Amino acid sequence: MARQWWEKAAAQGKRGAQYNLGFLYALGQGVPQDYAMARQWYEKADAQGDAEAAYSLGVLHQEGHGLPQYTDTAKANRCSQKAAERGRIPQRILRSLNENTMARSSVSRRRQK
Repeated sequence: MARQWWEKAAAQGKRGAQYNLGFLYALGQGVPQDYAMARQWYEKADAQGDAEAAYSLGVLHQEGHGLPQYTDTAKANRCSQKAAERGRIPQRILRSLNENTMARSSVSRRRQK
């Protein structure tokens, strides 16, 4: 029931509804789990300044969900930065996330050699 209302509101450009639909698709609640659909809704909400959407996009990029079989740590970091700027996560936590991401990336590059 809520999904139907969110779909109507999202079609009218309501960023909160767009984020909520992304969340439903990411978790597969009331809809089949579909990371690509989640990403599309998160991107629409993010384009309107939604901090939660920016954060959720960062997670999708970090984990490679809804993307063509790879993770994009640079994109994940940019999304996390936007989320922090919008008040979603404190800057000190963002720095820690970025440091951990860079450390994992260097380990991954070493394993590929």
